[in-house]
Amino acid sequence: MEFTQIAKGIWKTRIGAPERYTPVALRRFPMKEEALEKLPSAGLPKQAEQIVWRQNRRGLRITLPMDSSEDIYGFGLQLKSMNQAGGSVRFG
Repeated sequence: MEFTQIAKGIWKTRIGAPERYTPVALRRFPMKEEALEKLPSAGLPKQAEQIVWRQNRRGLRITLPMDSSEDIYGFGLQLKSMNQAGGSVRFG
């Protein structure tokens, strides 16, 4: 898995071919790069090399290594909770 830093503290990787419409492609406001530049410098987290992904007939399963004190937000429309730490997110 190859990671690219797109801004201070923000890294991306790509698995397969991206869809035509993505959240980044459809965003209405640009990233506030000047605010991100004020953050302290940090490299790619060491846990990034522990990310595991597997493709199956339903799609993609990704396991993100996280400490119990960490939180993760997003993964599309989730009506019960924004914070997805400690659980599974199922799409489709």
